[in-house]
Amino acid sequence: MSRPAKSAAEPPEATMGPTGHRYARVSTALLSVTAMALVAVGLLYTDHRAAAIANVPSPRAAVLDAIATTRWTLLLSGAVIGLFVLTVRRARFFQSATLARFALLIGLFAAPLFAAEMVFRPFTKQTPMLFTADDELGWRLIPNAATTWGGVAVRINAHGLRGPELDYAKPAGRKRILFLGDSVTFGYRVGYDDTFVAHAQRLLRARGMPAEAINGGVGGYSPWQQGIYLRREGVRFDPDLVVVSFVLNDVVDYFSLPRFGGRTITSQLSRAGGTSLARHSGLAWFAYQLFGRARYGDDVAAGAAWQQTLTVRRTVLEPESPDVVKAWEVTSGHLEEIVTFCQDRRIPLLLVAFPYRFQLAMPEQRAPQQRLAAFAKRHGVPMIDLLPVMLSAGAQEGVQPSEFFVDYDHLSPLGGRVVASHLAAPLHRLLSAPGGN
Repeated sequence: MSRPAKSAAEPPEATMGPTGHRYARVSTALLSVTAMALVAVGLLYTDHRAAAIANVPSPRAAVLDAIATTRWTLLLSGAVIGLFVLTVRRARFFQSATLARFALLIGLFAAPLFAAEMVFRPFTKQTPMLFTADDELGWRLIPNAATTWGGVAVRINAHGLRGPELDYAKPAGRKRILFLGDSVTFGYRVGYDDTFVAHAQRLLRARGMPAEAINGGVGGYSPWQQGIYLRREGVRFDPDLVVVSFVLNDVVDYFSLPRFGGRTITSQLSRAGGTSLARHSGLAWFAYQLFGRARYGDDVAAGAAWQQTLTVRRTVLEPESPDVVKAWEVTSGHLEEIVTFCQDRRIPLLLVAFPYRFQLAMPEQRAPQQRLAAFAKRHGVPMIDLLPVMLSAGAQEGVQPSEFFVDYDHLSPLGGRVVASHLAAPLHRLLSAPGGN
């Protein structure tokens, strides 16, 4: 008996077999649930909830704008999938096993990953865009960057330095000082005018010295980077004097950096634009935050600084331990390269040793400063130890010396003024000495 011909008006589902109906139901259900889930996430994705999930108490304005954009993206994505299901769910291809598997892939993997990526993506804008990768230096400041770092507005000039714009060519009659250092020299958590570099320039000019102070401080830099920067870029400014600001954590880098056999990536390098997936991926950013909190606690910046302080304490309290001695040998080698470079070009050099705040309570523990002083004496380089300077200045100012810091080692505006006032005379003397650059 022959089977009746199919009617042209017969609905598509009437032509499906049991297997086709099952695939269609699975595909429709999975895609419908995916659409509703995305819409639900979008509706629940408020500024407050997003900040709580990401553990960011005070999102930046750019983050709040991105959260609003993400909310609408999630809602629109869910709506598009929902409309797709409603529009074509009766189409013949819905009975396909391939579509069912594809819907399963979307519902169980792709959509959750997409939602998670979108939820955390706005917070990739939370980290200041201040550093970029450098093959030789590891990282450097981004020229012309303008952002907020440490709660303070920061602007970088066209040469990748904090401070006003300047040319390589030195103006006639001008004396230039190139300050090399890390975030202490840069002026972390203070405005540029409150850095000791800016104070020093003003004091020198008040003394009648036409000085121009160039702030070559970059967060995280140690002598090995300062030497590279001096040879590659700093010398192009034709400095009449080079000042190396030495902070005790300059030594402990050799305990951790991969360049010297360690495993730790600095915060500058891990957040450098173009080198970290966390700069572009919300999930990668969140994974980085989880790793940081697991290692340093909820306040990652404070925890990292405290752990570094603990390591710095070893250089003070255990100066003869083998790894500290080895770190000093490496550090001294890089300092010697700077000394040789300057002496070969008849550029005067000054070493300035900055203490950590905890040293103010134990001034007799001066092993790092003593080791640096011995190095300076061997190489005929003048050195200033700021530990006794700060103790004396605290008594004269009638304040606790700890007020010279904003945290473990970075100078407060008051600290910047005190340091500059003590540096002004030796800087003036070195710039005035005959036989310099």
